[in-house]
Amino acid sequence: MSALRKQFRSRFEEFIRSRELLAPSARVVLSVSGGVDSMTMLSLFVELQRRWNLTLSIGHVNHQLRGEESDGDEAFVRHTAESLGFSLYSARVATKEFAHTHNTGKQEAARELRYRFLEQVKQEAQADAVATAHNADDNAETVLMNALRGSGMHGLAGIPLRREQGSVIRPMLFAYRKEINQFASEAGVAFREDSSNASHEYTRNRIRLNVIPYLEASLETNIAQSLNRISEIMREAGQRVFAETAPIYSQVVSEIHAGTAINIPELLKQSPLVQDEILLSVFRKLNVEPRAEKLFNVLDLCAGQTGRSLSLSSSVTVYRDRDHLVLRSPLQLHEFTLPIEIGRHCLHKDYRYNFTHRMILVGGKNELVLMVFPRVIIRTMLAWTDPKKPPGP
Repeated sequence: MSALRKQFRSRFEEFIRSRELLAPSARVVLSVSGGVDSMTMLSLFVELQRRWNLTLSIGHVNHQLRGEESDGDEAFVRHTAESLGFSLYSARVATKEFAHTHNTGKQEAARELRYRFLEQVKQEAQADAVATAHNADDNAETVLMNALRGSGMHGLAGIPLRREQGSVIRPMLFAYRKEINQFASEAGVAFREDSSNASHEYTRNRIRLNVIPYLEASLETNIAQSLNRISEIMREAGQRVFAETAPIYSQVVSEIHAGTAINIPELLKQSPLVQDEILLSVFRKLNVEPRAEKLFNVLDLCAGQTGRSLSLSSSVTVYRDRDHLVLRSPLQLHEFTLPIEIGRHCLHKDYRYNFTHRMILVGGKNELVLMVFPRVIIRTMLAWTDPKKPPGP
């Protein structure tokens, strides 16, 4: 074994040990796409398996985005699993349809579907963890994209060693893409090329193929290393901020039947940094992309009038209800009977409705439709003589 291969394997093992990603005798599902990164990770785990007494299996998702090429990747991974004697868990997912239905990009849809599947596989295989092959260059790209989006300290920390939801670990974050390619070449690791990596359709690819090379050439520095250094610093700083924010979070954020409520006065008492981190934590919990513009818009809503609302994603809306912001899924219409009296208010669940003659009236002959906050349609049957002339003082 060459010195490069020996050193690389040693760094891989030490990274797992020092970061406490796995314990000996663990059961691990390896997320393998067939590309050089995941096939290199597989090769490293196969060698580590004997020393650590690991139980390994493979998970593969065919996103059906590249036709025969995607099918070829699936067949390649299946053959690899069979040759190693590993259990294979595979699935074909309708990524384009999911992206269309959820009004999101194809890469975001693929990521969501992939992690859903891997979590299912982890449970089925009774595994301790799922390992993905994200590398240091992936992390650098993520940090830069998050910086441009204004994603806060959490975003600048890059790809976490462990995914917050589920036991997903990233044991390849110690290595840069160039090192992985060198190891794969010397170790004879077989892999498949993904043609979409050369496409400029995706933001990450444009960052990888255009922005980072341009910055490196212009500034004459290793941008990927600099971004990974920022990631390390922000990860440590984020832990300290989290320690400060955690006790405050429960004072500001609560769960109600209508969704997630944010106490505006309590939020605005905090420093700008803590405000941002609380809101971004809520965004992450609700799978809202943590962009700066969304953060600013929510903070602006704190100074707005009751009833104002805005859409944060295809599945989450935020509106102001007096001293609270409420984040919830798009409101559904539910019919209910509510006796009303013009000039007086009445209560229903958490809301108080005021009825005056200053309303826009829409409806048929005997039906009055009142549009009231929060986007609730109240229909009441009226018994006036002239349906075109509603009663009023």
